[in-house]
Amino acid sequence: MAGKGIDDVVRHFTQAISALPVQPIVIGHSFGGLIAQRLLSAGTAVAAMAIDQGGALRVASIALRNPANRNRAVALTAEQFRYGFGNAVSESEASGLYERWAIPSPGRPLFEAAVANFGPHSPAKVDTRKADRGPLLVTAGGKDHTVPAAISMATVRLYARSHAITDLRQFPDRGQSPTIDSGWRDVANACLTWLRPLPVARNSRARGWIAPGPDCARRSQIRWLIRLTRQRARLGSAAGAARPQQPGWRRG
Repeated sequence: MAGKGIDDVVRHFTQAISALPVQPIVIGHSFGGLIAQRLLSAGTAVAAMAIDQGGALRVASIALRNPANRNRAVALTAEQFRYGFGNAVSESEASGLYERWAIPSPGRPLFEAAVANFGPHSPAKVDTRKADRGPLLVTAGGKDHTVPAAISMATVRLYARSHAITDLRQFPDRGQSPTIDSGWRDVANACLTWLRPLPVARNSRARGWIAPGPDCARRSQIRWLIRLTRQRARLGSAAGAARPQQPGWRRG
């Protein structure tokens, strides 16, 4: 993992997707939300969900303090994890999440994101004006210390000039652990509720059109939710009325 950058991660998933019979719905959490947007913009995926996404992470300063971390894998302490990821759950649950899920991650993507505005070809940039991409859902946690809701809302505004579907779904009482904590089903069901009524999505590989139904969405949850969702859990049906399609971005 040490020394790997954003382009390395995008290439890895692009290669994995190329082996699939159809293009998937990709879901990325936190920095993975940026990866999901890159894959969607490139036409590699038919739709994407960016869960509490962000290239500008508050906890990134932990890695950025030491330039040598650019080529290292950096780990959070339990205290740092509690503040950045587990602040919206109990201390005991946060401790359990840290023991189960926290691993060192490459510092290079954080450095790349930190200087994204200084170069036109930064790997942290996404083509937000593209009109022929698939639908995108961005979520925001109201108690998120790592990617504040304002960052997710600002990301959605960047897509205002695109006529492709871009939606925002807010969870006021959630932090940065919505894909792994005890309330993960609420977020997963909200994503499925958003996905099911959407129009068909283009599958360029099949040169036709496919509807990403519930079964496809459920498989995509298992495969793409940053491998943090419980892979053997069965997602229940989500209640809620279907929303009509509208061009541009919408706020949920």
